[in-house]
Amino acid sequence: MSFLLSMQETKARINDGELKPLDCRFVLGQPEAGLAAFEQAHLPGAVHLDLEKDLSAPVTIESGRHPQPNRAKTAEKLGKYGISSDEAVVVYDDQNLAMAARAWWVLRYLGHRHVYVMNASFSDWVAAGLPVEREARKDAPVNYELREPLEQPVSADDIEREHEDQEVVLIDARTPERYQGEDEPIDQVAGHIPGAVNEPFLQMLTDRGRLLDAASLKKQLQHRQDQKLMNYCGSGVTACVNVLAQREAGLEDVYLYPGSWSEWIALQKHQGSK
Repeated sequence: MSFLLSMQETKARINDGELKPLDCRFVLGQPEAGLAAFEQAHLPGAVHLDLEKDLSAPVTIESGRHPQPNRAKTAEKLGKYGISSDEAVVVYDDQNLAMAARAWWVLRYLGHRHVYVMNASFSDWVAAGLPVEREARKDAPVNYELREPLEQPVSADDIEREHEDQEVVLIDARTPERYQGEDEPIDQVAGHIPGAVNEPFLQMLTDRGRLLDAASLKKQLQHRQDQKLMNYCGSGVTACVNVLAQREAGLEDVYLYPGSWSEWIALQKHQGSK
């Protein structure tokens, strides 16, 4: 099963009333930019989901920058937006699938069965001359029913406990420069979690920011067969692209560390001060 839809597939299914689009555009460091862009134009019938308000829990002194959301609270928010757990949704962004993949992971974490990712950006959609609208969708609130998670998180404790297991691979999705500690533009400490290997999420994408096709992903990730994969990045966002790519390649033992590097260093600092 593929989670990806082309722009034309997305358009056709929206027109047929089979798909609700969820706009996930968000710019790190400019928290209002995503909503502002949504208000200017979005896919017909789209609902906006904000990375920090809807797809993350509040930040604490021991959390990362975009903490793992609470299932019940997130379900309540989605229900207020008129999103039902029974309907098919497609997520999209303008940030190399990072925000869309985070939304895909969160929804599957809630047990949402029919979640797709538009394998193109909103800018691609506009450039293709496909329809957009400015009016925000206002559906009546519904009860969003939680189900068994379809994606599972791992914690810092899980990583500490399992990192020496030969069959467990901790994958850092950030750029090589951030992984190696040569450049850290966001977090207070540079480096990576001990034992991690670097597989940047951008390697899973084409030059146009679209996920590689399944055959290419299977070839690229064939060395990861039969391994347990724990994925992280700076704050649990771009690592979701790696999780999506691994799923598209048919891998099953796949997990996200939502706290990621920013939580790891926060925990080290806080626990070290006790």
